[in-house]
Amino acid sequence: MSIEWGESALAAVGADDGREWLRATVKGFLDEGMSSRALLDDLERLRDLVPTETDEDKVLDVMDLLVGWCAPGARLAPPANTH
Repeated sequence: MSIEWGESALAAVGADDGREWLRATVKGFLDEGMSSRALLDDLERLRDLVPTETDEDKVLDVMDLLVGWCAPGARLAPPANTH
């Protein structure tokens, strides 16, 4: 499964609460059973699509939450699900 990042997703990331929207979206895909690896690949594609460095930073922040480069309580996936 691969996420198709359309114009509405790009607009959502670009909004003031874009980081939270993306975090919740990624968490939803994890809860549905999508692997962390697949999500990282999709987030990397999204990173190439966003128009500003600020939006790219939002994507990178959520990638950090996914792989665990954050406080343990902020992780989106348990450590065993990151490889």
